[in-house]
Amino acid sequence: PRGGGRSHGVASGGGRPHSHPRRVRRAATRGVAAQGALGVVLADAFVHVAGWAVSAPLATEKLYDLTGSVAFLATAASSLPASGLSATARQLALTGAICCWTLRLGTFLVYRVTRDGEDRRFRGVREQPLKLGVYFFVSAVWVAVTSLPMVLVNAQAAAQQAATLQARGALGSLMTAAGVVAFAAGLALECIADWQKLRFRAKRENEDKFITH
Repeated sequence: PRGGGRSHGVASGGGRPHSHPRRVRRAATRGVAAQGALGVVLADAFVHVAGWAVSAPLATEKLYDLTGSVAFLATAASSLPASGLSATARQLALTGAICCWTLRLGTFLVYRVTRDGEDRRFRGVREQPLKLGVYFFVSAVWVAVTSLPMVLVNAQAAAQQAATLQARGALGSLMTAAGVVAFAAGLALECIADWQKLRFRAKRENEDKFITH
């Protein structure tokens, strides 16, 4: 009889076997986020190691910015499966925004180094494979760290995201709209700044000067 009472207490939820649904969801999200982060780090590392392996024997820095851009695209693509096959519009919009920014900046940087013939930051570096490797390592760390917010968003299941937005109500929609506006404004300012700097550098008298206006 005593044993029966104990088993009845466990079955009725008085014991530890039953977990709170919210805790289960949080644990599942952390597990998916960890898997997504691992995929991002591996994709990032593979692209940068490949970029360095090609650049070091050629003693060139012209693939440096291209490698970083490809790494961002690779991390974006590898983070999406973390959310499952049913990615939400919010996840697709965030990932698409990062890809858009990457393509814009990467195209500009590759054009600039091709036009100038070199990146002056790499003088005395491009001929030293190990020192060049440090630059590629720093780029890989930068890509991984700045990609983490995207990984965390893409790790959330569609149902969990919908529940979060519903709980926040109008504030959730306002935050999403503010994020879109901030991205558009930032991208526009970056484009204008790069265009101004390009025009500034095109003048011979400004070759060794820093743009101040």
